[in-house]
Amino acid sequence: MLSKPLGIGTILAAEGMGEAEGRWVQKALECMLLSNANAAEVLAQHSARALTDVTGFGLLGHLLEMLDADKLGATLIAEQLPLIPGAAKCIERGWLSSLQPQNARAYLSVENPQEWQSLPHWALLADPQTSGGLLSALPQEHAEACVRDLLQSGCSQAAIIGVITHTDGVKPSVRLQREGNWRQLITRDNEAVQSQV
Repeated sequence: MLSKPLGIGTILAAEGMGEAEGRWVQKALECMLLSNANAAEVLAQHSARALTDVTGFGLLGHLLEMLDADKLGATLIAEQLPLIPGAAKCIERGWLSSLQPQNARAYLSVENPQEWQSLPHWALLADPQTSGGLLSALPQEHAEACVRDLLQSGCSQAAIIGVITHTDGVKPSVRLQREGNWRQLITRDNEAVQSQV
C-alpha cells in the first residue's frame, strides 16, 4: 500500500533546470505538504504489519529495508503505482535527482529488470522523495477497505501497488509486473506455495 504518488525527486530536478511546468511543481508541493498523520492512523486501524515513509532512498530502497528483516520478497505492478502528474515526462526527458545514481543500486535486488526498463516507472522506483508517502504491508482482507479510507482521509492517490511474497530466505528480492491486480498475484503465489508442499 502506498499513500502518496511518486515523482517528487524528478519534478524538483526539472524545476532546478528551469524545465518543469508550473502545474507539476504545484502538485509536487501539495504532496509534500500533505501530512502523513491521517494515513498513519488509517493504516493502524487496518492492522498494518510494517510501515515506513518513502524518502531519500526511494520506493525500492525503502521496500527492500522492510522486506529484509524477514527475508521476504514482493511483486510490484507498474500500472498500479501512483505518479504525480508530469513525473513520467520528467523521467523520459532524463531529468533525474542527484540521488538517483546512489538509489539505483537497489535495482540489483530486482529479479526481472527487463520487464520495466522501458517504462518511466523503472526510474521512479529509485526516485528520492521529500516528504513522501507511507509504504505499508497489511493483511489482504483489510486492503480494499484501507484504500477506501485512505482516499477519504485526503490521500487522493493511495493505491495497492503489489503483494508480499515468499523467497528462498537468503535475501529480499522484488519482482516486477507491468499490469494486473494484487488479487491475481496472491492467487498465483498461493498456488506456487501449494505446488511446492
